[in-house]
Amino acid sequence: MVLSHLDDLLCVCLQPTHELFLLNPTTGAHSLLTSPAGHGLYTHIADIVGLYNGPSNDYILLHLSRTSDLQSAHNYSTQLGNWRKISFETNHEYQERRFYWSPGTVCDDTLYFIVCECWVVVKNVVVGFHTNTEEVTEISFPPVPSSGIFQGTLVDVRKSLIMVPWTGHQDMSLTLWALQGEHWVKHFSTPTVPPISLRIWLTITHYMTNGTFLVMSNSRKLYDIQVDKNPLECYYASSWFRGYIGAIFLQILVSPNG
Repeated sequence: MVLSHLDDLLCVCLQPTHELFLLNPTTGAHSLLTSPAGHGLYTHIADIVGLYNGPSNDYILLHLSRTSDLQSAHNYSTQLGNWRKISFETNHEYQERRFYWSPGTVCDDTLYFIVCECWVVVKNVVVGFHTNTEEVTEISFPPVPSSGIFQGTLVDVRKSLIMVPWTGHQDMSLTLWALQGEHWVKHFSTPTVPPISLRIWLTITHYMTNGTFLVMSNSRKLYDIQVDKNPLECYYASSWFRGYIGAIFLQILVSPNG
């Protein structure tokens, strides 16, 4: 199961054993992150991961683990090859299992997470982890309708954090927001779109420099979204909650072993 990706490195979990690996799909090189002390084991729904760049080209994995509503945080350095416990102070309420955390999206030295309550528009925030200072901040959410289901994803577009949320219950609408400072600016929104009969999950996985988003469905098929088109020509509403987290990678020789 692919959990997170950055550049050409993937963080994957072996579902039978819950072990975490870093993998370069181009070379096949991989590194087992599980340690005798019990670090590097991933529990679905309870745990959260995110990859970011550390100093001196060090790729670092942040691993948040929620057990009995208590949260612990560790990071793994590919250069040092070890785990380190860090402080990650957030609202205690977000540590409960009823809050879903998205995988981390790195943008301009900050790792961002969407934190939403039970998939409904009740309480939603964006949590930022500053990779240089290791400080945690909370960012208000874009204004979304106060009823219905919320789904959304974050993506880094040229060092600008973009959120693509879609809301509703049966009929859904989609908006695109960009974070400017501490405020969200809306770029466009679609009228309400009736759900389509095909049960297709789509997750934005990569932004190409030619202005195209690549998305992956649960059937592992890739689709492209041209951002210069009318939004209604690109987006379709879906009543499903999550898609598989996929990754598009470049053929660059980066070793997961530092």
